[in-house]
Amino acid sequence: MKSLVEKLIILPPLVVKIFALLIGLILVIWSIFGVGSSHAHIRLEKIPAFWSIFGLAACIMLIFIAILIGKAIRVREN
Repeated sequence: MKSLVEKLIILPPLVVKIFALLIGLILVIWSIFGVGSSHAHIRLEKIPAFWSIFGLAACIMLIFIAILIGKAIRVREN
């Protein structure tokens, strides 16, 4: 019977996915429960993980704006 280490060596993509999922889960839990909101300046900062959600939304919006600008300045080939 193969040991656990030998099985993990055979399936590296699965190990990487599980590790990434575990790290992501730890970060989400920490950002929701570990970051204090007692020094919040505005009401929105009291929402758990507000700045993470805000940053993600801003990145997604920037990507779509860049796609739209790219389509607008694209030149047709003759």
